[in-house]
Amino acid sequence: GPACFGDSNGRLQLTNAPSGLLFSLDGTPFDSARTYSGLAAGLHLLQVQDTAGCIAEYAVDLPAPPLLSVFLPGDTLIEKGQVVAIQPLVSGTAAQYAWSPAAGLDCANCPKVVAQPQQSILYTLTVADPAGCTASDQMRILVEQKEIYIPNVFDPEGNGSNRFFTVYGGANVREVLRLEVYDRWGGLLFRREHFPPGVEALGWDGKADGKVVLPGVFVYVAEVLFEDGEVRKKWGGVTLVR
Repeated sequence: GPACFGDSNGRLQLTNAPSGLLFSLDGTPFDSARTYSGLAAGLHLLQVQDTAGCIAEYAVDLPAPPLLSVFLPGDTLIEKGQVVAIQPLVSGTAAQYAWSPAAGLDCANCPKVVAQPQQSILYTLTVADPAGCTASDQMRILVEQKEIYIPNVFDPEGNGSNRFFTVYGGANVREVLRLEVYDRWGGLLFRREHFPPGVEALGWDGKADGKVVLPGVFVYVAEVLFEDGEVRKKWGGVTLVR
């Protein structure tokens, strides 16, 4: 079977077959080849043809290796100097852990780490199983330094905390003055004014006039008021997935 889950590098080799036979795998032309490479896991149809033109068929099941996956918590906002424990969720057998970058972490190769970054940072965790198969995930830690964060993707039908599109900010953000979302033709799909940051239920739920909006990329415009009276305007694109 394949070396890692999802790979297509499995191999089928026929041994001790009498001469004069022709072979076909998954509908390929009959020939004398007795080794097939680049195969995915699962059922494959092997056909064997003798010199009289008679054909026998066999189902060959290439085993799938176990799935290795890793999930990190969602983006996290902290105050400067605050520490946060990061516990990944791993499916499969992880023999090695590699965190990158190592800045602000108490350990670069531990399953669970404690982070205290001095500025906003994107961490990547890569895990490897005993066979050398790898999986990775990322999480962003936002360090409060008069920053605001606006996601670039959200899933209204997901199970996590990313079901609404809104503006996030720390204690020095007084309010979101306005948040608008437009389609690619300039049509206004969502608008809300004067609301606190980080309250997901006040953000866009992926609907317009009560109807579900199809997945795509949309343009947003946001204005944020800080406690010191500064007003900052941001705009960009957000991807809606379902």
